[in-house]
Amino acid sequence: MPADAWDSTYVKGFGRLFTPGACVEKVVIGCDGDKRADVRVFSQSGYLWRGKNKGKDGSYAKPAKIDPGQVDVYMAHEAVATFGKDLQNPKVVREFDYVGYFDQKRSAIWWPFGPSLDSMAEDFPAYTIPHSERIPAVAWIAIDCLPPRPGIVVGLAEHFPTFSMGNCFNNYHLPRNLPGRGVENLEYQSKMARYMFYFAVENAPMCQGYMTEKVWMALARGSIPIYTGHDSFTELMPTKKSYIDLRDYDSFEALAAELEAIASDESRYNEYTSWRYDHPSTWSPGFRKLLRVQSTDIKVGLCAVLAKGPTVFPKADKMGGCSSDADLLGVKHGDFGAYIEAARFRSKHHETGVPRSPLDFLQRVSCKDEQEKEFMGDCFVRRDAPVPPEIPLLLAARDRAQWNRREKRIEDRAIDATADETAN
Repeated sequence: MPADAWDSTYVKGFGRLFTPGACVEKVVIGCDGDKRADVRVFSQSGYLWRGKNKGKDGSYAKPAKIDPGQVDVYMAHEAVATFGKDLQNPKVVREFDYVGYFDQKRSAIWWPFGPSLDSMAEDFPAYTIPHSERIPAVAWIAIDCLPPRPGIVVGLAEHFPTFSMGNCFNNYHLPRNLPGRGVENLEYQSKMARYMFYFAVENAPMCQGYMTEKVWMALARGSIPIYTGHDSFTELMPTKKSYIDLRDYDSFEALAAELEAIASDESRYNEYTSWRYDHPSTWSPGFRKLLRVQSTDIKVGLCAVLAKGPTVFPKADKMGGCSSDADLLGVKHGDFGAYIEAARFRSKHHETGVPRSPLDFLQRVSCKDEQEKEFMGDCFVRRDAPVPPEIPLLLAARDRAQWNRREKRIEDRAIDATADETAN
């Protein structure tokens, strides 16, 4: 697979796969390279997004082995509940000998999107930005609008300032000159660290082992991640008090109250961020293992698989599934769409943003100096009291229901009138 067909966004160290080292003497990139390779590594990105390797029946149409001793590895990075459904298709995964993926229980090569020791050290200046210089708000940047994330953001924005700055339900612009997707560096981390919280929930939050760069980058810069996921995710977090777990709150109001307490009290903020200054022996075994894996040449894991084989490492098979029946914030998983529809109705009929604007809670002010203005673009202070919305979201939901009933009555009358005309 050509090097540009690999989606290695935010995965520092992945590039080592393309260079010799460990047990690898030579690397040839591209399907037209040396067909006698002992190991062939294939990209999920090439299969999903480029289509060349996708058979008409959904199988992975890869070149046939010229030697039964060749080993084929499938490197994947998408959630099985959304874009990565190929990982539960036996016509794909069983074409390979091993899979490299997030799920460490089913993957021969565990390669999460976590930080390395080097990236943690590189991001540390962003982590040290004090509580007083962070915007008391939640930031969110998303490309896709897969549920339940948009509904959670819309609900949270009713009670606490939330900057939705991506393509999905945008209510504010990005920080000035923020580096684009695919770039993890100190400039990006320092700009995003200005936001005290980050909404890091995945587009498939309940999939086994699926944790991407969102939560790890927030942790590394001191933006407290708001997160939830499959039960297994807690094993990989640094400490139990390094993140905000949505499962711990029975309402948006309760979550907003915790965010408000942290934003108002530096000591509360320090409770969530002090782990970074503690001895690594206090961090969870799972997080220490993740750091070790991410700080090691990816080929070391590949070489271990080749040396020990299926007696130690699982053969390629379907990845673990996802759950979609979890209730969060007192809302059933499938009901978050109602928040979105109510917000859209309010936006259409009352000219209110979707989600609610963070400027209802924060006031834009002149930056202290030109350097700060050049760095972020906008500066804020908290309002003494939030600007009340023209119409609260729950009233918008009620109005929308009444509107729908009215529209249904009009539609039913039109159908009845047409039926009467036909009968006459």
